[in-house]
Amino acid sequence: MNAVMRKYNSAEDATMPAAENDKLAIEVAELRSDVRHIQSDVSDIKASIRATDQRLESFRKETDQKFESLRKETAEQFDKVWEHFDKLEQKFDSKFDSLKESLTSAKLWALGLYITLSGSLFYAMARGFKWL
Repeated sequence: MNAVMRKYNSAEDATMPAAENDKLAIEVAELRSDVRHIQSDVSDIKASIRATDQRLESFRKETDQKFESLRKETAEQFDKVWEHFDKLEQKFDSKFDSLKESLTSAKLWALGLYITLSGSLFYAMARGFKWL
């Protein structure tokens, strides 16, 4: 209980032995030199990152320019292809129109032949059954 009741005297612990004080000063100096070394490493890393950023930015600009020229070329090629398709469509339309006309006339001929065939069949039946 005496230990709990004892008051702390900060004046006793405030003084350090000289050896420990020198040791602490050396450690602080070493830490400062380590921090300076780390700071120089960090600044080197920052410079390296800036250079890399500049290279990436120039690479991005170059690729953007190349892709833009590629887009223009492909757009031109697509326009040419669509022109060819339009020409083909016009040719097919004209061919199909003539085909439709010929099929229409063929239908009329087929209808005429069918009527003639059925008429000749009825005539032959009428003659066979002695209706005529």
